[in-house]
Amino acid sequence: MQRLLRYLVACLVVLVLASFAFTFQVRFTEAAVKTTFGKATAESVITDPGLRFRLPYPFQEVTKYDTRMRLLP
Repeated sequence: MQRLLRYLVACLVVLVLASFAFTFQVRFTEAAVKTTFGKATAESVITDPGLRFRLPYPFQEVTKYDTRMRLLP
């Protein structure tokens, strides 16, 4: 029983780490650019909010930009 519990905890930790490595979130006030090997195309600009998938760091990188309008008085 103890061995099974350790196995389940280890699997849960691996799943949580993989979810952080393979996903990113775009908020409704942001735009994101997903680059593959440092190159971006017109399709790599993401403005729709939601959860997205990507490859880990050496392959794809995500840069987020704030799209809110800032007004100075």
